[in-house]
Amino acid sequence: MNIKICGITQLKQLQQLDALDVDFVGLNFYKDSPRYVVGKISHEDLKNGDFDIKKVGVFVNESLDKIMRTAEDYSLMLSSCTAMKRLPFAKDYWKKLK
Repeated sequence: MNIKICGITQLKQLQQLDALDVDFVGLNFYKDSPRYVVGKISHEDLKNGDFDIKKVGVFVNESLDKIMRTAEDYSLMLSSCTAMKRLPFAKDYWKKLK
């Protein structure tokens, strides 16, 4: 079983979870969330840190381009996309699922 903890907003939290061998940590990139990580943990700290934990970006109604840029900036391994409206880039995936 894998363990994922979401809503991390401090580098110290990430370091502690990494030491506890948590598998994944969720970083929230939704501006309206109180757990919005931008400005709380720098992308330099995430890129330059020696972490075994895998970083997952949480996005809401975001463009694929923005998700890809953020994934690169923050060294994200995965993205979790929530849509209050259907994401334009997901249309092709939905067609394949029907």
